[in-house]
Amino acid sequence: MTAAQQQVAALRAQLTTAERGAQAWQAERARRVQLRAEHRQFRPGFLEWLTSLGKAMREWRHRDQAAAAQVEAAERALHDAYGELARLAREVDLAAQAAAQGEETARRAGTRRHPGRTRSGDEQWLSSRTSVQRLADRLTPLSTRLAGDDGEIWVGSPLTVHRRCDQPMFGIANDIAYNGLMINGTAPAAAQRFQEAYPLLPASEWIDVVSHVSDGHWIPAEGRRLDLILDALADLKFEMSQVMVIGPFRDIARQVHQRAHRYRGLVAGTIHTAQGKQAEIVILVLGSDPRRGGARRWAASKPNLLNVAVSRAQRRLCVIGDRQAWATQRHFDLLAHRLPASPPR
Repeated sequence: MTAAQQQVAALRAQLTTAERGAQAWQAERARRVQLRAEHRQFRPGFLEWLTSLGKAMREWRHRDQAAAAQVEAAERALHDAYGELARLAREVDLAAQAAAQGEETARRAGTRRHPGRTRSGDEQWLSSRTSVQRLADRLTPLSTRLAGDDGEIWVGSPLTVHRRCDQPMFGIANDIAYNGLMINGTAPAAAQRFQEAYPLLPASEWIDVVSHVSDGHWIPAEGRRLDLILDALADLKFEMSQVMVIGPFRDIARQVHQRAHRYRGLVAGTIHTAQGKQAEIVILVLGSDPRRGGARRWAASKPNLLNVAVSRAQRRLCVIGDRQAWATQRHFDLLAHRLPASPPR
């Protein structure tokens, strides 16, 4: 190939490259033109969509305002309902506490005497002068009379057969609260099965703890003895839902509630909250500030507090406390006499 021919071939190659570049540019230009056209078609639709969205949002806002008003009204109604439930819960709690004390004193706040009854009527029928239980007893023809602190008490339809506790719990409750009128109907087979299942468990007893250190009515030394007992029961794989730890004061209840987190199923609280419950083993932690004897006198003022505590125990009762300090109190003296004592610690 001559030099001229080579030059012509090179020019043709350059021309082909230029044509290809022009074709590519034209294709790109056509693509951009098409995109612009599509964009112009899209913009009105997009703006229309934004406009409809704004309208929808305004409608939603109006609906939200109406719904908010409904929710606010529902919340007010729910708040009122909760308030009523709380009031009823307080009344039930007060009734349970009063029942454990033996005489459910009617609420005096807001109670007014009937103008025609105050002078001519018998005040024993006024709700502010007696308890609901006693009013019901007076209207019951099938009753009996029991000796009380203020004389004989008319008790309606007494249930004289007891089928929960083994001895010595039955005898203690019978003597301190029922003047020995109760009949023990508890089947001995249950006690026998319990003894065979847990032969290492000691009998019911009073663990004597003497200490002058206290946190309110909570005695830390009594807490240490309680922990030893609970650890021993856990080692025996004892079912903790059948163990109840109670005390006469809230300071004790707060401490034993902490043990309930460590021992799953453990029932813990005050004696008042144990009303209506039962357990195979009841641990009664007495506590009481050594410097405040009035607290012990309050707990012993009526037999019902101790009666509820003792009669919760089906198989075993363990009392932890200062035996000498409590044995001087009414009703607790009988408890100290009936339960064998461990050496003081």
